[in-house]
Amino acid sequence: MKAYFSGPFGFPSIDVVSDYYKSFLLIGGGIGMAPIISVCKSFLEQRKGAARPLTKLMLIWTTRDKAPFDDFINDEYM
Repeated sequence: MKAYFSGPFGFPSIDVVSDYYKSFLLIGGGIGMAPIISVCKSFLEQRKGAARPLTKLMLIWTTRDKAPFDDFINDEYM
């Protein structure tokens, strides 16, 4: 399957604050990962407190090397 993406497009076009959506696919790379990681951490924190009935959170992240990914995985939220 091939997929083509372009962007950035600014603010999310859906409501990520309410609990209406229970599954998310977050895609990013490079410096664009900073806000995506922030959203991801927020979702995981909300899930721990049972504030959001999150059923699936998928993250697609491209990096030039493995170090940034390792830092994220070893974070306290994981």
